[in-house]
Amino acid sequence: MSYIYLMDTNKPAKITSRKAQIYRGVSCQNCGHPLDLSDVYCSYCAQINSTKKLTINDFFDEFFSSILSWDSKFNETIKTLIFKPGVMSREFVNGQRKKYVNPFRFYLSVSIIFFVILGFISNFDEINFDGHGAIEDQLENGININVDGIPIKNIKVLDSIINAQQIKNQKVSLDSILLAAVYSNKKNDSIKTYKDDYLPETSYDTISFFNGNFNRFKLYQSFHSEVEINSSSRALDSLSHNNTRFNRWVYKKAADSNNMSKEPGAMLGYFMQQLPFVIFFFIPMFALFVWLIYIRRRKKFTYTDHLIFLFHTQTMFFVLYGIAIIIDASFDIDVSTAIASLIFLFYLYKAMRNFYKQA
Repeated sequence: MSYIYLMDTNKPAKITSRKAQIYRGVSCQNCGHPLDLSDVYCSYCAQINSTKKLTINDFFDEFFSSILSWDSKFNETIKTLIFKPGVMSREFVNGQRKKYVNPFRFYLSVSIIFFVILGFISNFDEINFDGHGAIEDQLENGININVDGIPIKNIKVLDSIINAQQIKNQKVSLDSILLAAVYSNKKNDSIKTYKDDYLPETSYDTISFFNGNFNRFKLYQSFHSEVEINSSSRALDSLSHNNTRFNRWVYKKAADSNNMSKEPGAMLGYFMQQLPFVIFFFIPMFALFVWLIYIRRRKKFTYTDHLIFLFHTQTMFFVLYGIAIIIDASFDIDVSTAIASLIFLFYLYKAMRNFYKQA
């Protein structure tokens, strides 16, 4: 139940404001705590003491005021995080929490920004682990490559050069040697089939567990590379192998390894997409490990203390590497991330000394 009281006529109230006295009640609408009409906020839960219905204007006023409040905390948090390693963690666990953003909330905000930047700037599709894909792509796209004045327009021309041993008898560039090696390997690989590695299911019982499963994986890998059957059940049926859970698992891993070798950039990109979740679940586990290390220290640290410290240091990691990635992309260099690694190691050393009071 709420009561309406008239304001002093000499000082008319702004009746549009939710904080106006005419809208105040004698109990908090959020928690039911008893209030006086002079209470603008609830002393128990800090909600505004107002019975007025929300309007669009009220809604946006509260929204922007919360942003400004968070912004003032953010400035203090980021300043202390960067220039005072470990101090914010120490003050937060000691009770000075009002001036800082919640460590978990701050970590989530910075990590989201970091992975958005990483997703926009990094191009994992261009990654090539063997180093020869660019040469093969030039041939497949019909771009001319000269080998000591001999134009090579396609793989068939290269085949004739290899067969005539022109490359072997002439001085050629490094790219040409790599190109010949790549194509020669392709020719040799095409001769060998999965049948060369084939063993019936019963033969694996006579081999040691390690060697048997290594040969099984090798067979499944060769089979998938040739026929490109992703269904493990269909593949095992074609190979006349038992359709067991273990065999299906081995075949899936063999198929995954082939797919990764064909498109390493795509696989790495997928891994990077999952990395935020990996880190998120790794931090609590690592905090438990750190807690066990410091469990015998004279000054006791709780598990939550270590967790807060790790959230802050991991946030700083994202800040440093986010800046480094932007600099590398802007100036087309590759040194900023290495510098960021050195800075972070020094930062971690200082943070641990300040937080754990290590000599």
